[in-house]
Amino acid sequence: YFDTLDSVGHYTELWDNNDVFKNMFLMVENAARNWDGADPVRPLAL
Repeated sequence: YFDTLDSVGHYTELWDNNDVFKNMFLMVENAARNWDGADPVRPLAL
């Protein structure tokens, strides 16, 4: 994390652009695609 509060108003997180992160974010995107707003807290099984 980088403290960029003064310049952009929030912290900035950098992560490696690899298949692990890409697949995790794709899994989250797919789960959200048809979400009806119910059960907002869900377990994340990797």
